[in-house]
Amino acid sequence: MFDVLAAMPPGLITTFADYGVVYLTAGTVLGFVFGLLPGLGGIAALALLIPFSWGMPPHQAMLMFAGAMGAVPFGGSISAILLNVPGTPQNIATAFDGFPLSQKGKAGVAIGTAAAASALGAIIGLCILIVLIPVLRAIILSFGPPEFLMLIMFGLVAIPLFTGRNFITGLIGGALGLTLSFVGFDGTTGVLRYNFGTFYLYDGIQLIPVVMGVFAVAQAINLVSSGGTVARGVVSKHKFSDVLDGVKMIFRYKATFSKSSILGTIIGIIPGMGGVIANIFSWIVAAQSSPRKMYFGTGEIEGVIASEAANNAKDGGALLPTLAFGIPGNGETAVLMGAFILHGLSPGPQLLRDHLDIAWSLIFGLLFANIIVALIGVGLAHHMAKITSVRGNIIAPIILCASLIGALVIRNEPTDMFVALIFGFAGFLMEKYDFSRITLILGFILGHLGEMSFSQSLMISDNDPFIFFKRPISLTLFILLVLLVVFVQLILPLRRRKARKVQEAEPKPHAKGAVKTRPKFWHNLGFYFTIVLFLWFVLIVVEGISYPFKAKLFPLTVAIMTMPLIIATILGYLSEGIAGKLEAFKGSQLFDVSAIKDFKEDLTEVKKIEITTPALFKIALWFFGAAVLFYLLGYLPAMILFLFAFEKFYARHSLKVCIWVTAASAAAAWVIFVSFLKIPPISLFLM
Repeated sequence: MFDVLAAMPPGLITTFADYGVVYLTAGTVLGFVFGLLPGLGGIAALALLIPFSWGMPPHQAMLMFAGAMGAVPFGGSISAILLNVPGTPQNIATAFDGFPLSQKGKAGVAIGTAAAASALGAIIGLCILIVLIPVLRAIILSFGPPEFLMLIMFGLVAIPLFTGRNFITGLIGGALGLTLSFVGFDGTTGVLRYNFGTFYLYDGIQLIPVVMGVFAVAQAINLVSSGGTVARGVVSKHKFSDVLDGVKMIFRYKATFSKSSILGTIIGIIPGMGGVIANIFSWIVAAQSSPRKMYFGTGEIEGVIASEAANNAKDGGALLPTLAFGIPGNGETAVLMGAFILHGLSPGPQLLRDHLDIAWSLIFGLLFANIIVALIGVGLAHHMAKITSVRGNIIAPIILCASLIGALVIRNEPTDMFVALIFGFAGFLMEKYDFSRITLILGFILGHLGEMSFSQSLMISDNDPFIFFKRPISLTLFILLVLLVVFVQLILPLRRRKARKVQEAEPKPHAKGAVKTRPKFWHNLGFYFTIVLFLWFVLIVVEGISYPFKAKLFPLTVAIMTMPLIIATILGYLSEGIAGKLEAFKGSQLFDVSAIKDFKEDLTEVKKIEITTPALFKIALWFFGAAVLFYLLGYLPAMILFLFAFEKFYARHSLKVCIWVTAASAAAAWVIFVSFLKIPPISLFLM
């Protein structure tokens, strides 16, 4: 233990030796850009750096990797706050409150808070890492398959329960994500499932197109359909003092910041969990423990603090199993392990025994990278916040092009663009009709781990289904989940009913024409969307029946348990009488399923999305037309043609604006993707 701590000073010296700070800064800038651009992220940044690091001294290479790892999360928070487009999946929860703050003209405050929370959260996470490196092997290895499965269930149930969303449709969203993760080869049995005869689905549905679609493309659709600016007409001067006010918020909410940093570190320590779970879980815990919980999701600064502090603190936790035991804590550290091997280093006990100086150099590099990127963010925040004053129909096609490029360049697979578009319109409808996109992504990301944990649990227990209740940690998680559900179902509804009785006792004026009429269900696009979801789950059952028992057990269990929830939702459309008699959960209170028919009526104004079916169809033609152009001409010529045509003929902007937007976007794409990343704009005719 003492020899580990004694190597700290040499590691700090190594960090600043041989232009170490230059390599660290270069990696930090790259990570910031990759985090800012939706679809790229930390794994892509680290993978890109591996060939560039060939031949470099190991400590310089590790500093470059540390810079990229530390900067990506904060870079992703910028686009999440300004555009409601998480730069990386681990910035999802940041958008919950960050984007509403931008809509209120407080983008500078949100970015300043995110910068401070990111930097200080990373410092806390790394401090915990320093303390725990010598002593924490037992805790890391205490999570087995039953514990992982119960933790996944906890997240999928807790998110719609805690976030004030429709509980039934939240569960449906999580189940939908799970079923999407079943596509492709089963990791347990090797059976090919749900590919429907297409070679593209052999490897399953890819994460990047799904995330790009559900969040980025859906946000582009929202911006086009709603019109106006991101800030919704709120006038803001984007002063630098706003950014400093955001930094001060960390000290105003010290308890939330400290708790979230510790929670993020703990989640990072558990292999396979990663930044998405740390980001979302920390936001959930902060929302439930805050006296201002009802404001979370509408622009509550505490939500930004919680999500960003945990998001960056998790890197310190994720490094612990990587450095100490050779077990990657998340996707980024898995790529980092490949970089270790490339440079002749073996992560695990051998690294801590023979190369402690490099291990400490990596830790200090991650620490300084967070400080550097936070300073960059604070310095540029009031300038970046000005993007919220730009009209939505200018930003939206740029977001679309960036999303299509992000979906395309990862694998150079044109089909990924169309998958992103499909999930974009699905994500837009999910948001409009209150199906949780968060549980969809969480279910999709954790589906493989959940099914593997389910199968492994049955294998190690000789098919005993009660194994989940015989192990202390998994049993504790289950009891905690049951208690939370019971609390929400029995105690909080009693308070609501009492308040409702008081409200009903007060006389209310009635005026002619004041009664709000709901549209018939056959005029409601949400009804047809729900029918499509039901048919998808029917397809999962029908197709899955023919698979071997072990390959179909988990998919059929998920689908069969979800179908009654979808039927209840459909009944909510078909009959107001039936819907009024049924009950379901809505966030932290009981509500009638008739509320399913009012999907967004009780949410804040900034979240409402109004669009007609013909208008949505028109947007679909433009967006899918862009993907076809990208496929035929290559992303750069197609981007120029699409942006100019969209701004001129759809948005009806002046020729000057069309030329300016097209030229600036094309120049940025050329610098980033062609000059820097060396990705040629390959088209169908150049393949």
